[in-house]
Amino acid sequence: MHVGKLMARMNPKGMRYSIGNGGIPDLTSQDIAAGLGMVPDGIGRELLCRKWWPDGAALTATQTDVMLADIQRAEWMRRENAMRDAIWDVASHTGGESQRKATRAYARAHERQWPMWIACVETGEVSPRYHGVRVLVLTELSRPGLCVACGGRGNVTPDIGAVHACTDCRGTGRRRISDRARAKVIGITEGGYRHTWRPVYEWTMRTCEDALVTAERQLAAACR
Repeated sequence: MHVGKLMARMNPKGMRYSIGNGGIPDLTSQDIAAGLGMVPDGIGRELLCRKWWPDGAALTATQTDVMLADIQRAEWMRRENAMRDAIWDVASHTGGESQRKATRAYARAHERQWPMWIACVETGEVSPRYHGVRVLVLTELSRPGLCVACGGRGNVTPDIGAVHACTDCRGTGRRRISDRARAKVIGITEGGYRHTWRPVYEWTMRTCEDALVTAERQLAAACR
């Protein structure tokens, strides 16, 4: 059985103790909860809950964001270290092939750098754009195909007491997500997203997708 159907039994509307012509299902919600407990703690399990068990995920929403922020920060640091090493190689080359190799390494590291993690050195404030990327990725993973600008509602409330049809999806709540829509969620221009933040989004999305697939397989194996 697909893990989505398994997890659905843990939601209030899915908790039924008879199916088909009657009888007790092979796996109850308690069995599935036990199987979920066998999935290693980490971002994969949190994403599994967020996608298939929203009531449970709501209890750990802050924890999920912290986990994903830690993953982003570790990757940012890895890229910064690669840039630092490349700068050292350029500064210490011995000419010839050594120089050419150092120059190539510097170009690669520079191309792969992410925007600064700290937005304000004095306060230590982390760039809010990274949080925007996390919100975007988590929304797309948990509600695929829904308009990210309005969250699938079809309307937005730009002012207190005012409700307007979402212009991104024309009030339908569903939309193929474009760079412009993603930029709007993050709070930047479309050009800024494409040139600076799309690599961050794509890396974060791939990382979450891989973790989710692994967690789904682990849950399926635990519930066999």
